Amino acid sequence: MEFSHYSVMLPQCMEGLNIKPDGIYIDGTAGGAGHSRAIAERLTTGQLLSFDRDPDAVAEATKRLAPYPAAEVIHSEFARIPEVLAEKGMDEKIYPASMTKVMTLLVAAENLPDLGATFPMTQAIIDPLYLAGASMAGYVNGETVTMRDLLYGAVVPSGAEATEALAQAVAGSEEAFVAMMNEKAAALGLTNTHFMNTSGLHDENHYSTVREIALILQAALENVEKMPQSTFDEIIEKYVEMNIAHPFREGNGRSTRIWLDLILKKELNRVVDWSAVDKEDYLLAMERSPIKDIEIKYILRQALTDQVDDREVYMKGIDHSYYYEGYVIYKAKDL
Repeated sequence: MEFSHYSVMLPQCMEGLNIKPDGIYIDGTAGGAGHSRAIAERLTTGQLLSFDRDPDAVAEATKRLAPYPAAEVIHSEFARIPEVLAEKGMDEKIYPASMTKVMTLLVAAENLPDLGATFPMTQAIIDPLYLAGASMAGYVNGETVTMRDLLYGAVVPSGAEATEALAQAVAGSEEAFVAMMNEKAAALGLTNTHFMNTSGLHDENHYSTVREIALILQAALENVEKMPQSTFDEIIEKYVEMNIAHPFREGNGRSTRIWLDLILKKELNRVVDWSAVDKEDYLLAMERSPIKDIEIKYILRQALTDQVDDREVYMKGIDHSYYYEGYVIYKAKDL
């Protein structure tokens, strides 16, 4: 069967990354190399490392990236990225730009006791960042925003006003919060990382390395696993966070739906009857879930079943999972 891959949210990813021709980039799951190829096309003197543990994906990515000398495909799992980068000597100082927000989110998530608490957005936060050319989430003066929405506003549209609002909410000021970021960097054993702000605006004393950024990302992803999962709402919130960390439909969407069912089965003795979940309703709700998760909670709650060991429910779920992603050629019973 010919290898097939669909690059989800490709234009949005490229816009958000704002590729610099001399930058260093890492694709943690190369897959069919759709995102990697789009990055490689924009590089001149820069470098791209694309990782994947699947030999078939590695072979396909290697073929598709062959015309781009800046790209290298590495057969390795995501967890070994920091180790591989160390082997390649990637400890040269760089300016982390928006990757700074990974540490901002990590520190905020560890220090926010109530994600439902609110913060009033102010013009004093918005104006300096807008004038500095920072990427913005679009919050307006006087808007009351929950901590959860500020976290999403920082990670999805890479909003600088969201990161500063989080800093003020957690520590009282950006300066105090940045001190917490540097303390966290030291706790993670990062010796070549120092922060001056929460958003990644350029400063000579705001720097890191490719390897140490990978370590920060690894620590941030570990927080998803630590999220509570004892109630339906907590489980769906964890599911939403996992999709934010890995927002690709191809393969991973199917895997995370199985992962969700395993948690539901373990904690609540329920699973989702995916055949009862409308495709368009589900995809639209998932698209909006980083900002508001009410829709996806409602849709999935209505499809819960106690038939946790029913093979037909499971197989129909696999079929429907493929259907969400545009695959209609095969049925699980025929494979």
